[in-house]
Amino acid sequence: VGPAYLVVFTGKVAGCLAAFLLGRTVARDWAQRTFGRHELLQALDLAVSERPFQICVIVRLAYIPIALKNYGLSLLAIQPKDYIAALLLVEVVMSFVLVTVGATAKDLGAMLSGTSPKSSWQLGAMALGALFLFTLIAYVSVATR
Repeated sequence: VGPAYLVVFTGKVAGCLAAFLLGRTVARDWAQRTFGRHELLQALDLAVSERPFQICVIVRLAYIPIALKNYGLSLLAIQPKDYIAALLLVEVVMSFVLVTVGATAKDLGAMLSGTSPKSSWQLGAMALGALFLFTLIAYVSVATR
């Protein structure tokens, strides 16, 4: 798991950070057109002013598309230091989960087609992501009232 973890962690952090920085600079107009109308981001924009680091952590843990996480967060009033700290904190754990789930996959083709049963690690990771998504929705609902 050691070398695979380093590859996954480094790749995820580099890719997410690149997308965030692109969303803040050269791809800002595209990111605004693509993700700016999303209701979740509009609600997050209100909540992020109070607790930017916590919102970044919850969003990073939520079971939502990664492009929405990276480019979407780049559109909010989040300081890069908060984004980077949340990214590193979450990816330390989530990279381990990805490597572990990948290592437990017996047959990648069966897993991708859905014919293979999910392992307890996979189900746990999906449940945890869903839990954080619901936590994010609840937090934003309360914070934007």
